[in-house]
Amino acid sequence: MGDAQKNWGISLLLVDIEAALMEERARAAVLQRSTVAVIGRLQEQMEELAMKAQSVRDGNSPFVLSTSYRIPNTPLQFVSRYEQGRANIELTLTPDKDPTKSEGGFAESIGPANIGVSFDVGV
Repeated sequence: MGDAQKNWGISLLLVDIEAALMEERARAAVLQRSTVAVIGRLQEQMEELAMKAQSVRDGNSPFVLSTSYRIPNTPLQFVSRYEQGRANIELTLTPDKDPTKSEGGFAESIGPANIGVSFDVGV
């Protein structure tokens, strides 16, 4: 075998090695991108869980507590509501439930006293 043939054979071998090395680098890059994407999704899920856990610790659980009291013989009604860390207190002017039984009868009971008015205070 001559020197030219040996050099040619070595050159082909080097080309094959370089091609295999490039293929391996491409596979490693794809694997790295996939790994980064999976880690990103895991971080997002961990952040969501942390926010849910924080809201439970803060008392922001999804429940509602509501009460109301109508003052007898008046059109006034107190309504209170607590939801997700926020309390509302309302003083409401409510119409008579049965205007025919109100003082003055049906015709006189339709007036400003039977118009619903609400006043809200957020605490």
